[in-house]
Amino acid sequence: MKLNAKTIAGLRLPAGRAEAFFWDEEFSGFGLRLRQSGGRLRRTWVIQYRTKAGQTRRITVASVDELSAANARKHAGDMLAKIRMGGDPQGDKTAARKQAVQNFKAVTEEFLDFGIKYGIHSQPWRASTVRQYRLILLVYFKPLHGMAIDTIKRADIAPVLTQIERERGRRSVALARARLWTLFAWAIGEGRIDANPVVGTREIEYSVKRERVLTGEELARIWRACDPIYFPRNGNFGRVVRLLILLGARRGEITGMAWNELDLPNGTWTLPGSRSKNHRAHTLPLPPPALAIFDEISRERWNGKAWAPDDYVFSYTSGMNVSRPLVPVLERCGVQDWWLHDIRRSVATGMAELGVLPHIIECVLNHVSGFRAGIAGVYNRSSYEREMAQALTRWGEHVLALVEGRGDKVILLRRA
Repeated sequence: MKLNAKTIAGLRLPAGRAEAFFWDEEFSGFGLRLRQSGGRLRRTWVIQYRTKAGQTRRITVASVDELSAANARKHAGDMLAKIRMGGDPQGDKTAARKQAVQNFKAVTEEFLDFGIKYGIHSQPWRASTVRQYRLILLVYFKPLHGMAIDTIKRADIAPVLTQIERERGRRSVALARARLWTLFAWAIGEGRIDANPVVGTREIEYSVKRERVLTGEELARIWRACDPIYFPRNGNFGRVVRLLILLGARRGEITGMAWNELDLPNGTWTLPGSRSKNHRAHTLPLPPPALAIFDEISRERWNGKAWAPDDYVFSYTSGMNVSRPLVPVLERCGVQDWWLHDIRRSVATGMAELGVLPHIIECVLNHVSGFRAGIAGVYNRSSYEREMAQALTRWGEHVLALVEGRGDKVILLRRA
């Protein structure tokens, strides 16, 4: 039987069967497939062939509704001609599906899911770590996305690293190389690859350690540059920076703050362990200037309305972008060579210069090194809340004195 419009119109599925194939007697390998699916009869043109390895494969050409018998016959002839030349279209489709599952982007998504749930070394990743990995692996290394993970070589990675260095600088490329290394090391452990292709790529010498300590005058200039009047659309960025100066906290700890972490009547902020770097909850007494800032936010944003406990203080999401609004502050304050994390170091140094004892400064910063490490930390479980309150009050008054250009009249703290 030759398959054409007339003959296929009379074809029916045999009784009791949901699928049947009808082959053209004149054109070997060309056929029609009838299949009952979803309450309707589907008709598709197919070809069947044998690979060089002796495997029989079958591949769909098109639906009968898409191609007439004559056009389907011609299309099938072209495909079979390529197969006789060594092609294997069905094998290529299978390989493409396998590559799609094992390509760089897909493996990266699995890696990120693993990091979020379990972590790579110990604890599950924090939100900031996830954002960093996503930026680097899904944006910086986009040229690798379509490549099968086990085919990526050093020669594929090196030019991407060079481009990152040229466009984003030495710090970014050093971090990108380290994060890519971690991805491939994880893939080795999961049995996806046998070797890490990052090995042998050019290492970038870049130290992320900073020693910048802002002077009192520089902190005052930054404080003034963060006045909400300079941020007509949202003055919260300036308030974030001022709280960094008052509390010495980390940037992400402030930007991700929720109202249920604050106990304003008692003047405390409790950072939950899920958001702290050392995974320990940390209660910090709030000095008067900080309480004034929260009162200002409450009046401005809520206008007397009650907030939900899980509402965020500074944004409607779990954090706020501080990179873009920082640019005008950098220009306005006139302070050179500084970044937000330098404030934390400067607060610790400034407190020490005011006479605050080192172990109280460590408590304020929520550090677990020094006197809180080892056997001393096991037996000494004091929270030093009163001493922290005195230190932060003293520091807040000192900051305001600097900002207002008046002498600091408060005496140094004395040992209890």
